Amino acid sequence: MSKSIQEKEQDLNAQNEELIAQQDELQAQQIELQAALNTMKSRELELERRNELVNGISNSLVKQEVLSSIVKTMCRLIEADKGLIVSLDRDKEYASIGISRAGVKQIIDHLHDGAVERLTETKESYIVRRESTAVEKGYHDTVSHTFDLYIPVISSSNNVEAVMIFTRYDKNFKAEEIMQFETLAKQVAISLEKIKLYELSEEDRILTQDILNTINEGIQLVDVDGSILQVNKKMCDLLDGKHMNLTSQPFDKWIVHLADTVEDKNQFIQFFNKVIFEGNEEDIEYTYHQTGINKRVIKIYVKPLYRGDVKTGIVIVHRDITWEYEVDKMKSEFVSTVSHELRTPLASVLGFTELMLNRELKPERQKKYLTTIYQEAKRLTSLINDFLDV
Repeated sequence: MSKSIQEKEQDLNAQNEELIAQQDELQAQQIELQAALNTMKSRELELERRNELVNGISNSLVKQEVLSSIVKTMCRLIEADKGLIVSLDRDKEYASIGISRAGVKQIIDHLHDGAVERLTETKESYIVRRESTAVEKGYHDTVSHTFDLYIPVISSSNNVEAVMIFTRYDKNFKAEEIMQFETLAKQVAISLEKIKLYELSEEDRILTQDILNTINEGIQLVDVDGSILQVNKKMCDLLDGKHMNLTSQPFDKWIVHLADTVEDKNQFIQFFNKVIFEGNEEDIEYTYHQTGINKRVIKIYVKPLYRGDVKTGIVIVHRDITWEYEVDKMKSEFVSTVSHELRTPLASVLGFTELMLNRELKPERQKKYLTTIYQEAKRLTSLINDFLDV
């Protein structure tokens, strides 16, 4: 019986040792799983931070709004007590949280020296540990330290486009955190580059529009479908300032606006159908008369627009030729009047001269005819002088 108990005790010890081994293995697996879970949580947090930042900066192309969104989101993600982002371009635009205007001014005034200069030279993030100021310590009277993290925002061309500075009170930044923040800074750089491209494009567009607005002729740029891509101020003036929202209007809408001001609407619409939709580039000129108070005469010039061999649109120029038209009309009337007035005395001169050459006349009759010729010649001279004066 004693032997049986010993055997059972040995079995129990063996089982206990096996259980302990299994427990150690489970603990090792638990530690391994916990490490994997922590890694997964860290990556999930990194993704959440990136998504939150992307969502915050992708809703606007206004630089100041984007900078404000960046500094607010980054401060929350970094758990910073205050932060600043400042662009290193000509305008030095910035956004900040928890920093006084004097503090911001001090940083901007020293962008090209000191701590920021080190950042632009090395293009690497770094931490400055310093003793907290009285304002930062608040009501605490013990010695405490503040940690400033400087992060460069580097463009695809490897230039530092902006600088981010974030501050924590009594809590340093870990190396793995800085790596995550630098990844977020790359997303910030992409957003700022996108805004920069948009601003350059917008500047070109405004410059082009300003140039077009200085031209004293109405200009329309339409695509191959007839929709208006761009108009200038003179074009709107030709419509008496109405329909200022012509841009982006399809053909069937803007043609009605223009045709409403034209005498021969059907012919006017036919012309545009030919040059836009039928590709008729022979009839590139057309003159129409506007109705209403002004009653202007407009001449249209049409020129196709190509990019390489592909037709991308049509440039339509509306030139106000009312003055030229009126002058031409006056010229025709003037020539007609002058011709009539000159023919009358000239007919008398030729008629009486012919009589004197072909007939034998009495001296009294000759004198009378010569007097008439002289008077008509004087009248003709007077008319010619008046004509020269005009």
